[in-house]
Amino acid sequence: MNKDKRLSIIFDKIINEDTPAESSIIHWWIFSGEITNDRIIKELEYISNLGIKQVLIAAGHNVSPRYLSDAWFEIVKYAVLCCKEKGIKVWIADEGTYPSGFAGETFSKKYPHKRMKAIVVEKEFIVDSNLCKVKPHSGTIGILAKDMSQNKYFSFEKAEFSAGFLYLPYYTTWQIKIISSAFRTSPTRYVHHPTGAKDTTYSLCDYLDYEAVNLFISEVYEKYKVYMGEEFGKTIIGFFADEPDYSISGIPFTDNIFDIFYKEKGYDVKKYIPYFFKEQLDEEIKRIKADYWDVWSNIFTNTFFKQIYKWCEENGLKFVVHLNHEDMIEQLINSEGQFFSHMKYVHIPAIDVIWRQIWYDKEAIFPKYASSVSHIKDINQTFFKHLYNHPQNYFFPELIKYINTVSYLLYKSTSCARALVYFPTPDLWAGENISAQKAIEVGNALLKNQIDFDFF
Repeated sequence: MNKDKRLSIIFDKIINEDTPAESSIIHWWIFSGEITNDRIIKELEYISNLGIKQVLIAAGHNVSPRYLSDAWFEIVKYAVLCCKEKGIKVWIADEGTYPSGFAGETFSKKYPHKRMKAIVVEKEFIVDSNLCKVKPHSGTIGILAKDMSQNKYFSFEKAEFSAGFLYLPYYTTWQIKIISSAFRTSPTRYVHHPTGAKDTTYSLCDYLDYEAVNLFISEVYEKYKVYMGEEFGKTIIGFFADEPDYSISGIPFTDNIFDIFYKEKGYDVKKYIPYFFKEQLDEEIKRIKADYWDVWSNIFTNTFFKQIYKWCEENGLKFVVHLNHEDMIEQLINSEGQFFSHMKYVHIPAIDVIWRQIWYDKEAIFPKYASSVSHIKDINQTFFKHLYNHPQNYFFPELIKYINTVSYLLYKSTSCARALVYFPTPDLWAGENISAQKAIEVGNALLKNQIDFDFF
């Protein structure tokens, strides 16, 4: 009997058996509008009849009860207990809705001092003399001065203008950029935003501050534990975090980052920070900026990902994360830091798949990032997040059964990747993308020739 025939027999056998819930398709169960016990029973009956064995409970637009209220936790608890009766496993989205880390309106209203921070150009202006008036404050880092006539740049530390005046080297026209730290947040989409917009109204926490992330855990994860902790590791499998990142007009910052940088890299980075805001960076500044990205990325790994990962482990749960911009890796590296570093502290890596990213005219290699992590860490799952509609309702249970079978086969199988492709993240941090483009070209060539591989 040949190999294809044996596989066909195995597949036919499995498709007629009941596959376990843990390896089945996951339905994104969005609670939007008015949620009642009767509605939960009705929707769950429909979900169950489709053959779906796992759900991800998430807050949707204008949900009632209000997100993170006591009534919210009660209604989620009711849904979890209903799932328990039907043998359906539950994941819980940790935000309402994304990116993860703002706990609704909590950080904007309750912990404003723990909001996300960035290094920004606070003020920019032109002076036509060698004397510049400035008013430094606690967040002021330095000044970048550009000699407009010779296109030369000078960086000045705060001590050089602490008295309120900066004396420039000589008389000419100067472009002055005052560089400071300030509260800045990635745009967030909150289910109770008055207009439903994705904007900066509700701030994320400071991902690089251990205490800020701990507050996020207390306001979200710990409260779920209070209401339904007895189902942790049983009906409730884990938590899902969505797109934590720095989509900001600035550079990620936290109050002690310069001290951490000095301990890790052995030199003072503060005096170089203004040069990061030049139009073109020279080789030295590129390398220093890459060092800075390495430092803040490692802090991000340890304060956000590792802290939540450990909390989940201690509570018998799995931590699933999808990062932003997987299909545009240069943007991911800019706003996330280091994909593979963060994934060290994720139980199941995830990918968001949008139709335009995998259309017929696309070479969609980006799912390989998550699957590579799964293979290298010997994880038997990868979480693919996708929203879909199903107009062919009558046949949809058969499609679900087929997908569950395929998922189970992959869940039980072993990766047979024949090659490793190095992904040069530090090059991208230094503003050099040629090697990254080549890595993707190599990966696409391998896939076209049916040679499986992993990024590392």
